[in-house]
Amino acid sequence: NSRKFSSAANDKHINEVIARSDDVIQPFILGCETKNPKLILISITCIQKLISHDAVPDTSVTIIVKTLSDMHRQEIELLRILQTILLLLTSTKLLHGETLAQVH
Repeated sequence: NSRKFSSAANDKHINEVIARSDDVIQPFILGCETKNPKLILISITCIQKLISHDAVPDTSVTIIVKTLSDMHRQEIELLRILQTILLLLTSTKLLHGETLAQVH
């Protein structure tokens, strides 16, 4: 039982370390900007995982929303975009104010 607690604490620590760097999200943003459907799917799935584990830095939320908005205008992966926005709204306190206003 103490191993589970230790593992959970370690995972939380790792997520906190990841969330301190914008560099972690950048490859997935670049993947979303490609025209390759497989790469886009992998990238948006990874972004969703990072969001769900609270491993997204505050400073990256704006670029995530901008990227999703650009993908929406191009009608790319619309369902995944909605899922990601929903995750941002429910999993974090990061999406609010001006950043939230960009979602359309």
